[in-house]
Amino acid sequence: MELKRIEEYSIGADLKLAIRGLFDSCFPHYPANQIFMGQVPQFRQLLFHENGQLMGHIAVDFRIVNNGGTPVSAFTLSDVCVHPDYRQQGFGTGLMEAVESLAHAFDVEFLLLISADQDWYIHRGFSPVNESMKWLVIRNAQSMGVISRRMHSALMVKAVGSRSWLPGLVDFLGPIF
Repeated sequence: MELKRIEEYSIGADLKLAIRGLFDSCFPHYPANQIFMGQVPQFRQLLFHENGQLMGHIAVDFRIVNNGGTPVSAFTLSDVCVHPDYRQQGFGTGLMEAVESLAHAFDVEFLLLISADQDWYIHRGFSPVNESMKWLVIRNAQSMGVISRRMHSALMVKAVGSRSWLPGLVDFLGPIF
C-alpha cells in the first residue's frame, strides 16, 4: 500500500478518472463527472494498492474557521472513503492518521467534517457538535449567498492541538466544505 498527498492543482486526467471511479463505488448520489462539491480541496490524501488501484481518499482544505468568536486553524475533510472491497481492514484509519499527523506537524488545531454516519468517526476521537453554522452556499459553480442554520450534530470535530472547541456559532468564513 502507498499513501500519497497530492495537491489539487497537480491532479492529472488519469487520477481524476480514478477518483471519479472510487466516488462511483462509494457515493452513488455524488454529482456525475465531478470530483468535488462546491470548491476544490487544497490537497487529497490518497491510498493506493500495490497494483495501482486507488483504494481510499480524503479531500482536505486548510483554513481558518471562526469557532464561537475565536479564529482557529482547521483541516476540513470531505469525501472520506475507502473502496468497498477494502473496508474494515484499517485502511480508512490509516488515511485519517496520515491527515492527523500532518495536522500535528503543522500546528493545525482541529479536524472538521460533516457526516450523518458518525460511529466510525466517534471511534477515532471525533465529537459531534450541535451549534449553529454559517457558510457560503455554492451550487453549479455559482455563489448563492450565505446561510446560517443549525445542522443537528452533523458537524464532527477533533482537537489536534491543545485548544478545546468552544460553544457558539461556527462560521466557516467561506464554503462549508
